[in-house]
Amino acid sequence: MPDHDALRQMLQDRKESTKAKGGRAARRMAICLDATLSEDLEDADAELAAANEELANAEANTDTRAGGKVAVNPEITKRAKDAEKAVADAEKAADAASVFIWFKALRAEKYDEVLKEHPPREGNELDAISDFNRDTFPDALMRKSALPIVEDVDGKPVAMDVQDVITEMSDGERNTGCRTALEVNGKSSSFFEANSHSRQRSGKNSKRR
Repeated sequence: MPDHDALRQMLQDRKESTKAKGGRAARRMAICLDATLSEDLEDADAELAAANEELANAEANTDTRAGGKVAVNPEITKRAKDAEKAVADAEKAADAASVFIWFKALRAEKYDEVLKEHPPREGNELDAISDFNRDTFPDALMRKSALPIVEDVDGKPVAMDVQDVITEMSDGERNTGCRTALEVNGKSSSFFEANSHSRQRSGKNSKRR
């Protein structure tokens, strides 16, 4: 069924599967254009995390003496299942309101050009480790790596400028986009460790309101 195929494609995209486009690695990133749906998804994710934590604690504290096990309170189990469904529903709604952009690995000489334009700052230890200016290089690489196409969930072109989409990214999307550009270009960095769980969505700090 078409709906099933679209959902399967959404789930594949969420895994950020790297593909080859024109012989070089590329990756597609989803950006939700509806801030309300993005916030709904964030809230659903938070509730699922809390419900799963409560369930894990309940399971860890059940009485296993005498070879038996006291059942977990069914309300706790129900909360976790309801939260799981809420996330799935919120993801589907957010994906329906999303556009997708591609990041493609630059040719070696182009990558080196961007790198030379953003050298590590003198006296900055973290820059020295990364071998680039951590405040400017990731953004520049993201913009240079972005293909000039914007797609809908079915892969059809959307009449939007990719650089405008990047400009309007939320903080969370920027972190994800920069990290994706670094990864697709084969550059590992600890720059985004603190944001490793950021979703590819317009968060509560989104400019799209």
